[in-house]
Amino acid sequence: SIGGLGGYGYVHVVSVMNSVVAVLQVSMVGVVLRACSGKRDDEVLDRLGLAYFAVIIFHAMVGWAIVHFNPPKKIGLERRGKRRETTESEYEEKSKKDFEDALNMFARSVLLQSSFFIAVIVASRKLPIEGLAAHHLTA
Repeated sequence: SIGGLGGYGYVHVVSVMNSVVAVLQVSMVGVVLRACSGKRDDEVLDRLGLAYFAVIIFHAMVGWAIVHFNPPKKIGLERRGKRRETTESEYEEKSKKDFEDALNMFARSVLLQSSFFIAVIVASRKLPIEGLAAHHLTA
């Protein structure tokens, strides 16, 4: 669904969705680790896996709904016969939009990397070495 949204021209929506998912994943790690205080490592890891799975299913359902109910934006890739020259104002507008899209993708990358880093820090405070290694493999 994320690839579809990007192809449809909804780059801002993709950035927001990925940011929300990153925050949800970090939050779920904190909630699960707090709720599972004193439980066996394998139980904690099972619940972490279920929490990640729930977030992924939520992400997929929201992405599907957005793709299903929103038509693609006109992003200039359609052929319309004879090609016309781009005016300077259109070029500046397109450059501005391209910059905004690049900035969104950069912010998305920073947020995703930060969410993983924060989740590992949170997990490292509650899990032993073996559990942390397993968490790293599943995250």
